[in-house]
Amino acid sequence: MAYSYMHNPEIWDIDRSHEVKRRTWWWYWWIFFFRNPGDPLRTKQLMVLWATRNAKKVWINGKEWRKNGDIVRSEGKASFPGMSAAWYYDGKRMYDPLFQERSDIVSRWDEKMGEVRTVENISSIFEYADDAYSLKIRGKGMNIDLKMEYWTSELSRAVRSGKQYLGNLGYKMYKIRGMKVSGTIAVGKNREYAEGTSYFQKVRINSPTSPWYWGVYHGPNGEYMDYFMPHIGMPIFRRGLKHKSIWDWGEKHLSNNLQYYDPDKKKYHTFEGVKVKREYEDDLPIFVLKRDNGNEIIKARIRTYSRAYWQIKQPWLGILSTVLVYNEYPAFVEEFEIKGRWGKITLDDIGNFVGNAEHAWGIV
Repeated sequence: MAYSYMHNPEIWDIDRSHEVKRRTWWWYWWIFFFRNPGDPLRTKQLMVLWATRNAKKVWINGKEWRKNGDIVRSEGKASFPGMSAAWYYDGKRMYDPLFQERSDIVSRWDEKMGEVRTVENISSIFEYADDAYSLKIRGKGMNIDLKMEYWTSELSRAVRSGKQYLGNLGYKMYKIRGMKVSGTIAVGKNREYAEGTSYFQKVRINSPTSPWYWGVYHGPNGEYMDYFMPHIGMPIFRRGLKHKSIWDWGEKHLSNNLQYYDPDKKKYHTFEGVKVKREYEDDLPIFVLKRDNGNEIIKARIRTYSRAYWQIKQPWLGILSTVLVYNEYPAFVEEFEIKGRWGKITLDDIGNFVGNAEHAWGIV
């Protein structure tokens, strides 16, 4: 059976329409949740991305990236200066970054295939062919070989989404909510077989990048939850890496939506106006999401257990610069309930509900 809906040629292209000068960003992004038999709630995780930006230069975790060329597009092909990067949590240790390399990147596509490939430094190939995606990464002390295949008819299709906030400011994306993944990961002297689930998104942000909360979670039977809560306010002035700041107040949300997919009833439950609160244990956040309008209730408590971050700095005016700190936290849902006139779903109905939570502050 051919699952052609997992692929769309637009996923691979670089859309340059309505660019915002020095503030448009494109990236391809995979995150993998590998089973961890020793602690099933705390999945091993791998994040891999390929990205470019229409800025002259930025610093990422103190490492300078310069745009020494332009995006060149032709029929079925695009090439551009970019960066490839990854982090890896092996169940005990966070490798952050696993690698972070400036590289020219080439993408190719047609109706049946697509690929993104780095052409220098770390060798990485992400491609689609024969109804599956694959990822191959080769570098010093590192060898990764993964295959991403159909999981469910709902989660494994490529879905287009996005939002315009003002004029051309906004974002658009393709995402694949869930695929099965299996393969091998070798980092240093450790080589192991890995299997679990994965999530993909191709994103174009066409605006200054402001703070956000985001998360994605998979259940064992195809349950799915995600949320995205971009906001402005005093957190745009944050620049440091510490979790608490004097600027950590006054969030004004641009949207605060959450969706949960129930595979038994093949139904999405969508909630608007969800509020997020943070607590801290061992210098890691716990995100508490709530909404109760009398007719529908959503409660979720999300515990994080490791951290990877990207501190992105871009020149702005003279010696001044803008800074964004983008945190990614391996996480699991430790409390969950949604309820409406249609019934109620709790964590007992789902089982292990695992994923990743993001919190970004600053602006770039």
